Amino acid sequence: MPTCLECFCESGLDGRDLVKHIDANHPNFACERANCSHHSPGPVADDEVLAFILIHPLHYDEERDVVVPDAFQELTKRDLSTIRACLSKKSEAERTKEKLVQRGKDKIPPQLRLVDEVCVARVNEIRESSENDRRLLAVYDTALEDIPAHASIFTRSDVLESRLLRKIVRNKVHELFSKGRLTFSDFINGLPE
Repeated sequence: MPTCLECFCESGLDGRDLVKHIDANHPNFACERANCSHHSPGPVADDEVLAFILIHPLHYDEERDVVVPDAFQELTKRDLSTIRACLSKKSEAERTKEKLVQRGKDKIPPQLRLVDEVCVARVNEIRESSENDRRLLAVYDTALEDIPAHASIFTRSDVLESRLLRKIVRNKVHELFSKGRLTFSDFINGLPE
């Protein structure tokens, strides 16, 4: 059986295929207790806070000034990229922001993307999410070479196959993160250089 590190870094899989591979080899989110990246600072602890960077206008309903549930739809396709606040540095957060803005510029036709806000949620609350007494969400250390504070929220592979469960998961993550909305500048001002 491949290790968690091998599943994440050496399987060559991504998206739903990666989720299925992890579930098959390490059920019940066992990889939360393991390093899942060659650049790992260590597994994500329950008492950590994750930040999800909001992209304007994609993640907003401007009329109501709210974050839309679709902001979290990547979780229902593969995983949701976040930043571990306790490990992030200002330069990492800025690099992440620049990458997100650049992705919009690289589209055809180019899309204007602004990053003015983030949403934050506590890891223990994410991990406590359940449906019919089964956990719905995991938080894995998925550090990147240039962003060691990167972490990913995953769900189970059976959730990805069910339209109803995908909606439940997306709404749960939306609920958790929408409670902690702050400006990007306030977020990075709390980070070390």
